[in-house]
Amino acid sequence: MVDHRENELNYLEYPVFLIDDDPVVLESLRLYLEDTFCLETADDPEKALEMIRSKEYAVIISDQRMPKMEGSAFLAEARLISPNSVRILITGYTDLEAAIEAINKGEIYRFIPKQASIEDKEILVKQAVELYYIRKERDRLQKENEQMLKRLAVQKKLSAIGHFGLRLNEWLSSVMGALTKQVGEKNIDENLTLQLSRLKSLMQRIDEVYRLTDFDIPRLQAQMEFDDLNQVVLLSIDFTRAFIKRGLRRNWQGIRIITILDSTLPRLHMVKNAVQIAIEELLVNAKQAIEESRLDKGNFSEEGIIQLKTWHETRLGEKRIYLEITDNGCGIEPDNLQDIFKPLMSFSKYPVARPGIGLNIVEQVMAFHNGHVHGESTLDHGSKFTLEFCG
Repeated sequence: MVDHRENELNYLEYPVFLIDDDPVVLESLRLYLEDTFCLETADDPEKALEMIRSKEYAVIISDQRMPKMEGSAFLAEARLISPNSVRILITGYTDLEAAIEAINKGEIYRFIPKQASIEDKEILVKQAVELYYIRKERDRLQKENEQMLKRLAVQKKLSAIGHFGLRLNEWLSSVMGALTKQVGEKNIDENLTLQLSRLKSLMQRIDEVYRLTDFDIPRLQAQMEFDDLNQVVLLSIDFTRAFIKRGLRRNWQGIRIITILDSTLPRLHMVKNAVQIAIEELLVNAKQAIEESRLDKGNFSEEGIIQLKTWHETRLGEKRIYLEITDNGCGIEPDNLQDIFKPLMSFSKYPVARPGIGLNIVEQVMAFHNGHVHGESTLDHGSKFTLEFCG
């Protein structure tokens, strides 16, 4: 099991659940084990199952002989609700057949004879907690490895696009400089002036692609720190508006931004700049959807609304922080919704100065933070994007 020579496992950090219909047994075990384990108890199977639904326990222990439900049946139900929990059955010699059957079906990890000493029971519960810890660490490392491989694959492709664009921009800059000089020296026709304007617009788009694809994971890992997500939301709104004022995007006329920010939000371990870029991309995406809705309806005075909302909760013992961004724009076709996070995908019906990788970058930022982004949309009614950070 776990090597305690260097790092002693703190068993109190891993809740243990015990059910027995005999209050005397429950009280005696609680008094002996509560100093070692974070122990919660119940004497009714239905109440116990409700408790397991609301929280993940490292270990679930059940007595076999209970009038309302046998322990093996209870643990089979518990397995469906909380498959990660390690399950133990307390049984007498006459119930060994049921215990062996439960082990063979994978419903329990071990059984404890009722006649076992309290010290032996404590040792077995410790081993079960250690097994839970090992499984969780294994799953976490596997998940992180899979996410890292996916991020590196996408990053490699996008980085190649970005750096190709950077080299292309350098070449275009020299060409544009020479042409601009000719325009200044000679009376060139309006068509060339128009082409120069289009070339300048193209160069701005290439700059944006490079900015979004400069996603260096080792560099970002060194920038991780605890910060206030609410402040990052407000900074993103201010920066996006300032960005527009510099002429790089159109203005936000007729679009109202509403913020509903949870003042009790815990500080989030994140890369502030990366999260800010993700929020800015979602804001611009929402703005574009509102503009397209106006074009579709031919109503350019209709008010656009973008709402940003934060909140947090603890689910199955894990802290989660959320940011939700909604708009009343044109929405997304149901058939396109599953592809919106793919690189270089754009489903706009109108010509837009967007490189088509913004939502993919949002997904990358969330994956880097071991979080998720979820998109929902109703055509002609708007979209909602939810960022879920696992604390």
